[in-house]
Amino acid sequence: MRIRRKNLWLCLPVAVTGVGDGILTLVGNNITGLGWGWERSPIWHWCLQRGAAPFGLVWVAYLVIIGAIIVCAPVRLGKVLCVTMVLAHTQGMVSWLGLAGVSSFLEPWV
Repeated sequence: MRIRRKNLWLCLPVAVTGVGDGILTLVGNNITGLGWGWERSPIWHWCLQRGAAPFGLVWVAYLVIIGAIIVCAPVRLGKVLCVTMVLAHTQGMVSWLGLAGVSSFLEPWV
């Protein structure tokens, strides 16, 4: 696999929104007191039930794998993957902020 240097910058927005989503997932589960039970994805739910450290390690591995896919993909596909991942993690952050009582301009659509 060849690393495309034009795609390296695409990893930054994915990393920022991914780290934000992971942190808000951990904090949101603690604030809501749901005992690691709010996560809808079965894989992440299973990781959360094991604790914060296993979730964090798997989350970092997930972000590294996504970054590797984006870096090795053709430029257009890398851009599409970047936008898709940023939108998905942004929606995840907004959903946790909504549970915490923080309103946003996206509130009518979430």
